[in-house]
Amino acid sequence: MNNRQKRLMAYRQISLWASRGQPLGKGNRRVLPSCCVMRIRAEFTDDTFSGYLEVQEALTMD
Repeated sequence: MNNRQKRLMAYRQISLWASRGQPLGKGNRRVLPSCCVMRIRAEFTDDTFSGYLEVQEALTMD
């Protein structure tokens, strides 16, 4: 299992916890705690993940 799959699984688990088991979907969204998102991103890094980029930074990437 690669880090991308592990990260998606971690997001799924934390979203189930945050929603207290209620189904999520269209019209029923939850914001994940930022501390959880930051920890998941740090734990399961991915070389292709760039985060937020300003327009000029995105245009000059290569």
